[in-house]
Amino acid sequence: MTDQHRDNIAAEADHGPWTWGEPYRDTGSASKFAAKVRDDFEKLLAGLTSGAIGEPGDVLVLWEVSRFARETGRGVALVDAAEAGGYLIHVTSLDRTFNPRDYGDRHSLISGINDAEKEARLLSVRTLRGVNPAVGEGRPHGKIPFGYRRTYELIDGRPRPVPQEADPAEGPHVVEL
Repeated sequence: MTDQHRDNIAAEADHGPWTWGEPYRDTGSASKFAAKVRDDFEKLLAGLTSGAIGEPGDVLVLWEVSRFARETGRGVALVDAAEAGGYLIHVTSLDRTFNPRDYGDRHSLISGINDAEKEARLLSVRTLRGVNPAVGEGRPHGKIPFGYRRTYELIDGRPRPVPQEADPAEGPHVVEL
């Protein structure tokens, strides 16, 4: 059980009672830059649209608004489906239950989704700002592959990876594979 799910369950004491179904788990990124399909996102959208996740008035619980989506259009589709089905949405980090049929609540949810998209795009810009120079200079970047290690040097006052070489302990296993 994740900390976020534990917090969601604890929120029931103040905002419930709720009946819990199987949690939707999203192992992929909610960003528009994600490389793989978010299967549980699609199941959730289908369940909201078809009414399979419960009765009108039931509560969809999520830890923060960005857990809906970090692409505004996709998140709005979930809000629309929840509204059409008569579902409520509890956001644990905000300690609040929203009714998508209420114009103010709908606005708050969609604004939060829009903010999440902005933050995801800003994070991408920040990340690429560091990765692109490393690639251009031939320095390693990203996760360290199993069986390798990196040596760091101070560049512009910050430790930067310079070479990437086989790790003496794990490297022989990679060669063996």
